[in-house]
This record gives sequence, C-alpha cells and structure tokens, in this order.
Amino acid sequence: MSFSPLDYYLNVYSPSAKDLLEQLRKHDAITYQHSLQVTDYYVRFCDYWSLSKMLVPSRVLSVLLHDIGKLQVPKRILQKRSPLTNMEWHILKGHPRYGTEILSDHTDIKLEPDVVLYHHENLDGSGYLYGLQGARLDSCVRILRIIDSYDAMISARSYGKVFTPGEALEDLRKHGDTHYDADYVDLFEEFIREKSMKKSLPL
Repeated sequence: MSFSPLDYYLNVYSPSAKDLLEQLRKHDAITYQHSLQVTDYYVRFCDYWSLSKMLVPSRVLSVLLHDIGKLQVPKRILQKRSPLTNMEWHILKGHPRYGTEILSDHTDIKLEPDVVLYHHENLDGSGYLYGLQGARLDSCVRILRIIDSYDAMISARSYGKVFTPGEALEDLRKHGDTHYDADYVDLFEEFIREKSMKKSLPL
C-alpha cells in the first residue's frame, strides 16, 4: 500500500470531524498537532507491518479523535507550565470520557468509542479511567497506547523532560507487558529505527 497518511485520514473523516479538529486547534494547538502526529505514526506503522484491519476508517478516525475530550479541559490546565494539582489531574484524566460524550452527539462520525475511551488503560490495570487489563484491550487500543506515549515523550510540553527518540523507546521497553504490549513495542521500535535510518535521524 502506498499513500500519504495525511491524505488518507483527510479523505476518510467526516465534515463533523473536521469541525471538531478545528475547534481543538483553536482550543489547544499542541493537542491538535499531537493528534495529527499520532495518527501519522499509527497509519505508517500499520502500513509498514501490513496490519490492514487496523487501517479501516473507523479505527483511523478513532485514533485521530482520541484526545478530542480535551475540548472540555480548561486551557489553563492544558497549558499550565508547572505540575498539576490533584484536582487538575482529576479533570485532565476525564478527557477520554469527555471525548466519547462529545462524539456521541455526532452520529455521522463512524468510529470505535472504546478506542477513545480506553486509550490511557495499561495492560496491568494501572491505567485510567477504569483500570482495565490486557484481555479487555484490543489491538488498536494497544497500538495507540504505545504511539500516544511515544509522541508525548519526544514532543515539547508545558513542563517536564523532552525525551530523545532513543530514550522514549527505552522507556517503552522498560514498561513492556506492564503499561504496554511488549510485542507491539518490539514492532514499533523496529519501525522507528527503520524510519530513522532512512532519514538519517539520530536515536
């Protein structure tokens, strides 16, 4: 398969999704850019490994809109440059649920709500919102969990360390089979290293 990931998801999502993404861009540009970058990684990763079932439009849309619930999180929290208070963390951690609530009002957007709702769950049950464990998390959620974390680690944030790609991969390996699916971590690492070699990028 040969396509531009950007062209792919621009062609599969609905006008309502475009409107929601534009709202997100105006609300918090970093979250908007993160959503695009995560989707780009996701589509390229699944294409690289010929995971065609992961590239159906409903899954790509769900990945693209995984953080849309942050529309309900105040800008002052998303853009705060110091550690969040317990109450602020509580509000922020609600964004997967807020996302499914927002998307339930847009029936023209065909997606998989569990991907949005569970994208911060960990294999060992230590994630949020529901503490679900491995058997409850399908492959799309497992892949998104890895890519979402990787992009967050290597991107500039309001506060906290920015990881190099190599450091981020090491962190993913460290938490393989606890937070992440270790088999998918291995596949993602090979994908990133191949991508870096082609672009002569350091890890």
